[in-house]
Amino acid sequence: VPTERVYESGKVYDMKAFDFVPTATELDADLKIASAAELIAFANAWNAGEYTSTVEDPFVVTLTKDIALTAEDNAVWTEEVKGIGFTGTPFTGVFDGNEFTISGFASTCPLFYEVSNAPVGIVKNLTLDGAISRDLSDITGTTNVGSMVGISRGQIENCHSLVDITISAATTISKNVRVGGLVAYTT
Repeated sequence: VPTERVYESGKVYDMKAFDFVPTATELDADLKIASAAELIAFANAWNAGEYTSTVEDPFVVTLTKDIALTAEDNAVWTEEVKGIGFTGTPFTGVFDGNEFTISGFASTCPLFYEVSNAPVGIVKNLTLDGAISRDLSDITGTTNVGSMVGISRGQIENCHSLVDITISAATTISKNVRVGGLVAYTT
């Protein structure tokens, strides 16, 4: 075991070799996702309350490759999933995109409906690519239009949106509409 030493800058010292033993560990993935079907299954399971996350043991989701969404995947996302954290169960784990891209995103719902910081709530290292077209003629309350996150109380780190957002309305909108390319609303 090496002992602690203080080194001055600008001087060269003879360093003896030693085995490095890290004192902290990377978070192990609780779930690895490699396909659109796995992403949809995870979102439905999270929204149904099947996963838990705590500060001491955050639920970690890691992408293992780029995911290309089809028109059918987007239809399921819009009609069934409505975003991770939609059903009153905000996302409170760690979602690591692992520097991968989810492409072909064309849902009218964001990837994450809500990300909360209680207990954790981190989305990181993810790129989202696609195009959203949203008609707001029939909105009845406050609406959040964002590609990656609708409402965020958590942390969004090293994320990128390449999603084109088009908003239309046949009538004058009299309700609150929050729009953001990456995140629609942050509290």
